[in-house]
Amino acid sequence: MNINELRKSLYSIYKRDTVPDKFKLLNKLDTVSEILKNESEQIRPRNSKGISGGLIYLNEKPTLIIPDIHARVEFLPNILIKDFNKTTVLDALDNGELQIICVGDALHGEKRVAERWEKAVFEFRTGYLKHNLIDQEIIESFTVMETVIELKTAYPENFHFLKGNHENIKNEEDGGNHPFRKYAEEGEMIKHYVEKKYGSLFLNSVSDYEKNLPLFAVGKEFLISHAEPGTFYTKDMIINSYKHPQVIHDLTWTANGEAEDDSVEKMLQYYLGDIKNSYYFGGHRTIPALYNLRAEGKFVQINNPNQFTAALICSGSDFNMEKDIFYINPDQNLEERLLNG
Repeated sequence: MNINELRKSLYSIYKRDTVPDKFKLLNKLDTVSEILKNESEQIRPRNSKGISGGLIYLNEKPTLIIPDIHARVEFLPNILIKDFNKTTVLDALDNGELQIICVGDALHGEKRVAERWEKAVFEFRTGYLKHNLIDQEIIESFTVMETVIELKTAYPENFHFLKGNHENIKNEEDGGNHPFRKYAEEGEMIKHYVEKKYGSLFLNSVSDYEKNLPLFAVGKEFLISHAEPGTFYTKDMIINSYKHPQVIHDLTWTANGEAEDDSVEKMLQYYLGDIKNSYYFGGHRTIPALYNLRAEGKFVQINNPNQFTAALICSGSDFNMEKDIFYINPDQNLEERLLNG
């Protein structure tokens, strides 16, 4: 798919106002899962099963870090049309001049749709005889998921999406995953809707995709995972995280105050050596500002649910929190620029 075809595809996904077609999305899920299982070994070392493991080695290109998305359909499109080096982020991605890494949590709208979740519980408890509210959640969540899949399929070496705690379509208590609820019974509500609307084969395909997402990324001067690391983990443990459920839990679920005091420092020292000018980035817990620092200033949280936030790291340049972490204002010409560049 060339960039013009990709623009049209991304535009059609963004503009869709109905739940996606089961078979088209199923084909895309199967395609991207094969990509995820067979990534370049230089980028994702193979685990003991012979497939791509939980760790990514990033190259030294400028790296755009995107925090939790949570079904905000305008987030990624506004990132893609943002100006970058006299072109746009999408063009730079296409030209191999930039890489993007998302920290996870594509699905499940949060505070902005809290009331919708509360009202949709009635639809869930009556077996989705009516499903207008949950349809809206699925449209938004699956729009984001499909956008991620399109970008990963088009740019497998330069676009990465880490597993978050919300990448758990089956709402499982298994393998480092845990059921979740915040405003209603979101985990079970989505699981039962997908089973009823799309069937168990589709549900399993989404779950397979989620379980093949990486957990942890290593750049030249930075590390990234969805959550603050609960403790220190070696390369082998993260690569073979399928054998270590606690690794999956700790890199996706650790809350503020739950990590060991020196976990971030140990991870930086082990993976990067010199930690003086290096940082560990994550999302997971929401913050009310541009960023929040933990672990004696070395763990950088950038998940403000009320803003489109991003961080840009350029290898060899000193990272400036106030300049290199920034809000992205929604573009009034988003649709035109997404379609035409």
